[in-house]
Amino acid sequence: LDVAVARYTSAGVLDTTFNATGKLTTSISTGDDEALGVKIDGSGRIVVAGYAKTAAGTASSFLVMRYTSAGALDTTFGGTGKVQTGFNSGIDAATALAIDGNGAIVVVGVTFVVRRVRRAGGGQGARGRRRATPAGD
Repeated sequence: LDVAVARYTSAGVLDTTFNATGKLTTSISTGDDEALGVKIDGSGRIVVAGYAKTAAGTASSFLVMRYTSAGALDTTFGGTGKVQTGFNSGIDAATALAIDGNGAIVVVGVTFVVRRVRRAGGGQGARGRRRATPAGD
């Protein structure tokens, strides 16, 4: 799976001023990539959040991409237009985003860690524990 973005006119037809076809796909990783949230910033750029998964499907990271209003990856964002952030060695996914008045992008999501529990119940944490991880931590 790749991230797919389409832009429509107010009449409901694909907007051909966006990537000449009104749609595009972007491959990020060798595994599945998925968009889960989108916002338009004050300059008309399209900001997409989601996740990029490894080929084995055992780990993923937050994914944020920014496209120009014409549909090209915006290389002024992270150098390539794409930024990935992992919080642990498990499953991380950005599920929503907001853009503040200064243009800063705030992304929230989930992180899922699987830890082994010994038969005696000690030592290595709980299995399948979900926890929230504030941005910047």
